[in-house]
Amino acid sequence: MAEKHTAQVISIKEASARIKAEKTARLRAQRRLAARHPEREQRHPLDPRWITLLRLAIMIVLVVGAVFLVRELRSVSKLQDCVMEGRTNCAPIEIKPSHDTRPN
Repeated sequence: MAEKHTAQVISIKEASARIKAEKTARLRAQRRLAARHPEREQRHPLDPRWITLLRLAIMIVLVVGAVFLVRELRSVSKLQDCVMEGRTNCAPIEIKPSHDTRPN
């Protein structure tokens, strides 16, 4: 009917020996699998230098983006300050000179 599960008390040495045996068995199984499938072992992991360069590139992009964002926020802030002061010429219109500057 109902089975009783009794707790088994083992020593620390015995527990560490079991863990070590399980690790050893896992490593042996991985080695056997690698011996059967050598093409899996031939894959080269990414060089750590490439990973570092990728991280550096990401950081540079983030810094450039942050600088751009700060500049845009500063210009918008200046425009808002100007409007809050009640001025009417806060965003001056830039007029390009015409190419034909000769008098008629």
